[in-house]
Amino acid sequence: MSLSVRIISHRDFEEFQNPWADRNGSGKVFSRLLRQEPGLKGRVLDIGCGKGITNKSLTDFPSWCDHLDGVDPTPAVLEHPALENRWQGEFETAPLPEHAYDLAVSFNVVEHIINPERFVARLAVILKPSGVFLALTPHARHPFCWLSRGIESIGLKDAAADNYKGMNRYSSYYRLNSIAQIRKLAQKSGFAKVDFYRFPSVQWDCYFPPLLRWAPHLYDHLLGCRVPACMQIIVYRLQK
Repeated sequence: MSLSVRIISHRDFEEFQNPWADRNGSGKVFSRLLRQEPGLKGRVLDIGCGKGITNKSLTDFPSWCDHLDGVDPTPAVLEHPALENRWQGEFETAPLPEHAYDLAVSFNVVEHIINPERFVARLAVILKPSGVFLALTPHARHPFCWLSRGIESIGLKDAAADNYKGMNRYSSYYRLNSIAQIRKLAQKSGFAKVDFYRFPSVQWDCYFPPLLRWAPHLYDHLLGCRVPACMQIIVYRLQK
């Protein structure tokens, strides 16, 4: 089966007419895309759910679902108030039902996946025929990913997380957030369609000390808010 691929422009979404004025544009558009999914009326799995998505555009996500399950490697999943079923463990190995889900969702999670081939193959197993996986993640080619990996590689991620709100302490690998890699794995695992969306985001300036924030601002003014291939956020939709 050949894979149908679409790359959709951020210009189709009014949330991104001015990313400087609304720094949560990516959360808003992910919310809009998620609300359009028919699978919300079926069985939904939140992968890497923790105790709930904290983005202000998605805090009501559980109320959109008729049936919501969750899986997360941390004990936080046990505190999630809206789950019908929950598993503490890795998505790839947790005892999830097969061919059971109409929709699977992850928000800023896939950048932490160490083995992307296993992850995508497991998606194909747990989704129903025509089931959908929708994910938001930093784009692999964006300097934010290089910065994050660099900080972690020299052992300063915990210190950075102490100083900069929004930075988590989980290891990030950025192995499942490039268009080429996702296309390859989707084809291998038998998915029928994949849609990609690339969006600007200027929020990464908060990872810099105030005196150095001119650097991400310059990048965003020249490339990050103008050239799709240089934008920070990628959303992709895999369909079986």
